[in-house]
Amino acid sequence: MSQAQITNISDTSRRLALSVSAAELRNAFTKRLQSMQKRAKVNGFRPGKVPLAVVKNLYGGDVLAQVADSLANDKLRQAIQEHGLEPINLGQVDNLPESPEQEWNFAVTFDVVPPFRLPQPETIEASLLRAQVSETDVANTLEQIRRDHPIYIEQDRALGEGDILRLDFAYQVTERDQPVPELTVAAIKPTEFSASHTDQRWQVKREMQVAGLCDAIVGLQKGESKTISLPLDDAYPTPAWRGKQMHVLVQALAVETEQLPELNADFAQKLGIQNVDDHLAELQSRTRKDLENRLESKLLSVNKKRLFKALADATPVGLPQSVIDQHNVQMRRQFVSRFLSPEELQRDPHPENRFKPELFADQAKIQAKVSEVFSRLVREYKLQVDEEQIKQTLARAASEYDDPQEFI
Repeated sequence: MSQAQITNISDTSRRLALSVSAAELRNAFTKRLQSMQKRAKVNGFRPGKVPLAVVKNLYGGDVLAQVADSLANDKLRQAIQEHGLEPINLGQVDNLPESPEQEWNFAVTFDVVPPFRLPQPETIEASLLRAQVSETDVANTLEQIRRDHPIYIEQDRALGEGDILRLDFAYQVTERDQPVPELTVAAIKPTEFSASHTDQRWQVKREMQVAGLCDAIVGLQKGESKTISLPLDDAYPTPAWRGKQMHVLVQALAVETEQLPELNADFAQKLGIQNVDDHLAELQSRTRKDLENRLESKLLSVNKKRLFKALADATPVGLPQSVIDQHNVQMRRQFVSRFLSPEELQRDPHPENRFKPELFADQAKIQAKVSEVFSRLVREYKLQVDEEQIKQTLARAASEYDDPQEFI
């Protein structure tokens, strides 16, 4: 058995003191030195024939450090197993042996999760949300689907405010004192300050992103072209363009008005609903099902957060800050990964540093507590994963995709 002394520094911190006898340290050191002697290459000696004293003089310090690391790991592993410890973030040994001829005493400080009692179900108070999809929800969603699939009707007149302009266009942003460049849709090169697009639609309204653009294009007829130069103010959304001037070539392809489609079987078929007897009823049914899946997912997310907080509040245990910090890092990393490409994540070994830890501090405490409770539950009740529940969870997630089976 290991001669270990355990000291409780605090509820969440322990100090484990261990020792290695001079004989054990010397034997391990000598064996490692002899092993190195067989491979050592030193000028003036044949390979494998270097005197042990020379090898010790050249490599003794490194060998002693390697032996100490190996012995410390063995002693720690043995003591942890014998005393039933569950260390978190094992620290470094507090000192290294000075000589292989002396007893080596060292200690390691580490965090632990203190003992705690699992909360009783009746002590967990969580206010859970409940909701259901109504006929009004279905009707509003179908109305939005109509607005997302308008019918464009060409008009034989000049463009007016509120109309739709179908167009090709090119633009270039320059300094204000530069002359108007010659623009062509085909020749313009895409850069940070220039681009071209074909067969686009603009809704002509006062709130267009570039101030003055609405007035400049009102009156255009089908087939006409116009180059417009407009100043960009200091509040323009693209920082690099602020205070500059935009030159836009507009080629009018058609003047159109917008009309919403009728909510009928033809519209349902255009949305891809085929091979059913009642296309409109199927569209309504699918819309309701989609809303129900989204609502279920949202309720699950909100209620899970509420339940986790209630579970954490009902569990009176103080966790080591190191455990909370680990969850904080993990949460920030998961959050930032939503906005970065795989290439950006690969280039940045610590993407979590883009967000301050304080933003996730409260949630990290809750998650750390809940994680410990779940770990205890799994160990004490020998819980196992239910394959059927996994299939049901995957099916719910896949139902929001066009091809659920491909998702699964």
